[in-house]
Amino acid sequence: MKQIDWSGVFSAVVTPFGANGDIDYGALRAHLDRLLGFGVVGFVVSGSTGEYYSMTREERQDLFRNVAGEYAERATLIAGTSSLNHADTLALTRHAKEVGFDGCMLLPPIYCLPTKEEIKRATREVAEIGLPVMLYNNPARVGVGLPPAR
Repeated sequence: MKQIDWSGVFSAVVTPFGANGDIDYGALRAHLDRLLGFGVVGFVVSGSTGEYYSMTREERQDLFRNVAGEYAERATLIAGTSSLNHADTLALTRHAKEVGFDGCMLLPPIYCLPTKEEIKRATREVAEIGLPVMLYNNPARVGVGLPPAR
């Protein structure tokens, strides 16, 4: 598995949409360029702030492809690959790896209130794809927390 440098400022980026509901890639590029100008070293794309829950898998794949095409050489890219459907999480993670993302960010399996073992198993399946995994602890939205290991 690729090692990644998580140091520096990473921004959880918004996904701008146009009046027709499509992703506004011009506005996204302007936003990401502005963040780079302020010293941000990496982007978390398609997380909660990026409204992943309002996009189809195909829209998210297109978003990953576009961001990687423009920024893979200039920033560390983390793909928010969580989905209500675990098969989609796996597919999105594979796609993010294929297009050049450096890592992925995961919530525990959404909605189903998984046990600790179920969280471990789901995370392990994603990690086997070969991207470093950043775990996202958001118990208010997922219904379970990720306590620190002891």
